[in-house]
Amino acid sequence: MTDSVPGAPWLRRLTHRPAPSGQLIVVPHAGGAPSSFRRWGDLLGGAVGLWAVELPGRESRLAEQPMKDLEMIADAVSEAVREAVPAPYVILGHSMGALIAYEVAQRLRSVHPPRRLFVSGCSAPHLVRHRDTKHASDTEFVELLRALKGTPGEVLQNQELMALLLPTIRADFEAVDSYRCADRRALDIPLTALTGSEDPGVGPGDIDGWAVHSTYALNSSVLAGDHFFLDTAFPEVVRLVLAAFDPSAHGGASSRPRSGRQLSTGERGRSGGGGYAEGV
Repeated sequence: MTDSVPGAPWLRRLTHRPAPSGQLIVVPHAGGAPSSFRRWGDLLGGAVGLWAVELPGRESRLAEQPMKDLEMIADAVSEAVREAVPAPYVILGHSMGALIAYEVAQRLRSVHPPRRLFVSGCSAPHLVRHRDTKHASDTEFVELLRALKGTPGEVLQNQELMALLLPTIRADFEAVDSYRCADRRALDIPLTALTGSEDPGVGPGDIDGWAVHSTYALNSSVLAGDHFFLDTAFPEVVRLVLAAFDPSAHGGASSRPRSGRQLSTGERGRSGGGGYAEGV
């Protein structure tokens, strides 16, 4: 059962554990909502508590206007995490959610940092290609959603339902389209990047770009599936999350920090081969 907690309405607590050893915060993809992560709670067991970011315009916040500014979203989520979620915690974002999770980690790096940042189905922030979805017709936008294969065909064909959903999904896409990666020091936080083996927009080379955003050596994995591989590969992802709370995982040889540095202008400017961040 879910309920409101400190940090609401931006965070929803999906599990209640009497004495968890850590917390997992999940950030859904564009158009996504906390309910898509409910199944994760059983696999996390009693060891890790589960929280989900809930943006305006969906589920319990359906009546609210969706936001189109990713930086403002990250500001609000960061404050909610700082207020409500005890350490240690890890944060995992998928697609658009990966960019939000990264921005949250940047904001909390010196005051309440996550133990590890997981980014899924998303190119590194400085490599993301931006679609101009703002000027697409609803018909063109629906065809884009169909190509991404994250929305059931019966939903796309239901005009009444799509009229309800489209404003929120379009706002999420616009938030990604307008986002630009700022010059910042690499995070002093271990980072794991994930993608699906059949994801047409985010390949292994695209997630490798995340290496410059952490002073730790990048951990990366390619899991079976398309852009929405979390729907089927979540048991394996949960195992990776649980491993992040192993006391030896934070400072192992594969996670030894490198010297911190900012992205160079050349690195920020390279976009060839960069994949998309957004999905539904």
